[in-house]
Amino acid sequence: MQLPEFARSTTLRWTVLVAAIFVAIIVAMLGFVYLKAKHDLTMRSDRMIASQMGVFADLSPERRLDAIDEHLKQDPWRVRLAALFDPSGRRVK
Repeated sequence: MQLPEFARSTTLRWTVLVAAIFVAIIVAMLGFVYLKAKHDLTMRSDRMIASQMGVFADLSPERRLDAIDEHLKQDPWRVRLAALFDPSGRRVK
């Protein structure tokens, strides 16, 4: 089966080539933005968790459990970036 005349034209081939290059550039740019945003959000989360760990670590052992419990109660979006685990890895309370 032979392709129609327009499908064999140089103009169509160039149009498809330019469209494919355009799509590849857009995909590459979106991938770059995604990776940068992912890295930035991961770094922010890590800093937030490290900051909270520092605050909890500075508290006395008696006050620490209460502070973590209070922190979890005040978590409006239920993200729960805090917990206390025993040496065997089970969550306390």
